[in-house]
Amino acid sequence: MGIFLAGSWTALEFTQWAVGRYSLSPDWEEVLVVFLLLCLPLILVLAWHHGAPGKQHWTLFEKIFIPLYGIAIPLTLHQIYQDTDLSRTVETVMVQDASGKMQKKAVAKSEFIKPLIVYPLKNLTNKPELDPLAAISSEVINRDLQQNIFFSSLDVSMVSNAFKSDNQSFKNQPLSFQINFAKERKRDYLINGSLNQVGNNYQIKIALYNSKNGRKVRDFSAENSNYFSAIDELTQKVNDHFFPNGLEFTDLPIEDLYTNNWSAFESYVQARIIELFGNNKQESETLYIKALEQDPTFSMAAFVYSLYNIQQNKIVKARELSLQAQKHHNYRFTDRERFPVNATSYFLTQQRDKGFHALDQWILLFPTDWQAYFMKAQFLQFNKGSEDEAVTNLKKVIELDPSQSYLWDMIGDIYNAAGKYQLALDAYEKYSQSNPNNPIAYKNLGDLYIKEGNFDSVISSYQKALSIDPNNPNVLANLANAYSRTGQFQRAEQNFLLAIENSNTPAVLLGNRRRLADFYWQYGKRKEAVKYLRQGFADYSQTESKTKAMQVEALHLWQYHLAGEVDLAKELVEQAVQYAQENEEDILIINTQIGKAMLLNQLGQSDVALTVFDELIRIGESYADSNTAVINYHKGMSYFHNQQYSQALEAFAELNQRFPDRVDIMEWPAKTSLAMQDWDKAKEQYEQLLILAPAFPAYNLAMAKIMIANQQIPQAKEHLQKALDGWQNADIEFEEMLEAKKLLASL
Repeated sequence: MGIFLAGSWTALEFTQWAVGRYSLSPDWEEVLVVFLLLCLPLILVLAWHHGAPGKQHWTLFEKIFIPLYGIAIPLTLHQIYQDTDLSRTVETVMVQDASGKMQKKAVAKSEFIKPLIVYPLKNLTNKPELDPLAAISSEVINRDLQQNIFFSSLDVSMVSNAFKSDNQSFKNQPLSFQINFAKERKRDYLINGSLNQVGNNYQIKIALYNSKNGRKVRDFSAENSNYFSAIDELTQKVNDHFFPNGLEFTDLPIEDLYTNNWSAFESYVQARIIELFGNNKQESETLYIKALEQDPTFSMAAFVYSLYNIQQNKIVKARELSLQAQKHHNYRFTDRERFPVNATSYFLTQQRDKGFHALDQWILLFPTDWQAYFMKAQFLQFNKGSEDEAVTNLKKVIELDPSQSYLWDMIGDIYNAAGKYQLALDAYEKYSQSNPNNPIAYKNLGDLYIKEGNFDSVISSYQKALSIDPNNPNVLANLANAYSRTGQFQRAEQNFLLAIENSNTPAVLLGNRRRLADFYWQYGKRKEAVKYLRQGFADYSQTESKTKAMQVEALHLWQYHLAGEVDLAKELVEQAVQYAQENEEDILIINTQIGKAMLLNQLGQSDVALTVFDELIRIGESYADSNTAVINYHKGMSYFHNQQYSQALEAFAELNQRFPDRVDIMEWPAKTSLAMQDWDKAKEQYEQLLILAPAFPAYNLAMAKIMIANQQIPQAKEHLQKALDGWQNADIEFEEMLEAKKLLASL
């Protein structure tokens, strides 16, 4: 028995070493223990019958029992472990590095990966200035853990939106919320904890929970005068807990992955928390700049600030920052992080093939990282004809993280935009099945029906959505749009105002103010329209982004001009153009110059406006095909105002083909056919517009002109009267209204 126990202990130690050294399945340790326990009766029999000194004879019992039991042991092990993968925990693949050389890399098998989520830590001190550090510790712990390929973790940036939607503070969340959210995101474990400061020492405590049953698994703690060293100690303990035999992986000091300049790190921490949870995101910008001034090698700060600039449409600045981040990526990023950093940099520098190659390698080495598939899907949407591949990647995200079933809505939108309505309907139905209590399911159906002009079904779908969530701002705005298209002015106005009142983010608020302004514009309330536009852009500029507010407002300045704000329109367009030129931002230049051209059209200078577009097309085509289509479309408006109608139709064609059911895009080709007196084509186009927006006054006026040309006077009178009924709420008499009155009087 002594020999057996000593041998068992030696075998177990050897197995533990082999599991860690050769990345074998940790289940081998359990298999060995079960095998040894199964051998115990055999050893007892041998010890009883042959344990005394001297030679003993083999009994009949032994001759029968030992062979049968020897056969039973492997059969029992097979029965227990036949469904258990006892092969290596990793697979070896060949990948190409940045220099083009092929290298062997280990890929963790999905069944051995530990999915977890790290929540912001609580600040136990009486120092509010440490709140950001406690919160960002989630990101720091997450980055350190993910150096181990067997961890798949989410951090504070992944859960900030959930905090906002559930009105949770980043400073403190109930454990029940954390457990439920971890379950939703298919995380087997969650980590929370606290940060304290005693004297010069940071005391960090974290707790590991099993999210499936909500039970605490273990506590870990560390104390050090160096914050990063405390984090390193904690993450090492977490690694040792999950992998007690040790794993061979590159574990860089987390301080090296951030910065050795504490002041730079403090600036970054404040910027990050403001961006994720603050009321004025623009305040983070100066702090990011400060962090990079204090340490130019701070690659994580450069990368995060680059992503911030992408959101602001400041692509040139984002490109510079991504290159700065990439410059030091060999020692400032983990192996896993280099893929999104490099991919972003490649796409920003128009090296799309390299960008997709980086994403494919990320997916190859980390096949359970849903972020890789999501990022690839986002970039694929900029490639014409890549809708199906984008959808495939989004489906993979849902497979890896079922809580992201809301992406069925995004998939439906992709198919919807591509005109694949049945596939869009199928995607929306899947969204509805996975989110039965979400109003967006019915909103999606309404969005499809409106493309057919089926307004009974449109309004019914939106009303069903509102029965689930009466204050949903997007549904309220869409219902208002349906009422607007059918001429129900009071209901439309009421629902647009409710949508604005219930808007829960600055972007949604601006979007709904613009939609209300468009509604007022269609029905002749031009001064009211401009009032809401000005208010929306002013507020958005103060809290979210001066850059985005300025460039989008530039596209509306022609409306300011027509509403009587001529000097204001000229002043703002010059400010916007100058700001764009000073910042040397391509997207900003494109949008502000288009805005200037649209204003020049209204000022009777369409020939000058046309000279603007050639350079814009050159800039835009280096980013995506869709940019060229949009620029050409606006160029077509200048052709129209310059009475170059054939060129206008050619310029409108591509975007009109992409969006054959958007009335704002369909309108300009129809106006051009009308100006060319191509009555048959104009009639066909306006009939389609009137199916989609039967009450819009301008469309009825245009159809009346077509009817007059075809000597269909009674029908012309009906359309003229409908146009004037729509304009009865107009606060000024503008050219089209006067024209409708004169035409009706002449008939």
